[in-house]
Amino acid sequence: MPDNAITKWFQWAIDESDENYHRAMLSNVFVDKYIAQRAEPLSYPRHCFYTEGCPIQGKYIYLLLYPFLKEKFQVDEYE
Repeated sequence: MPDNAITKWFQWAIDESDENYHRAMLSNVFVDKYIAQRAEPLSYPRHCFYTEGCPIQGKYIYLLLYPFLKEKFQVDEYE
């Protein structure tokens, strides 16, 4: 499995260490922005291609992480 932003953010979601967070932030900072805003995830991005660290990739990762974050943190604002 490639060591990309998606895997790094899921590693952070499973093990919330500072080291995992720093690695995930270096791979795509936009995911943290969406988490901080507690934004509603958008539907699957329409773009077929994205580059590492771009906003489209951040939206895709947030979309995948959203159910996990909602269950793990049980924050009302995620509902």
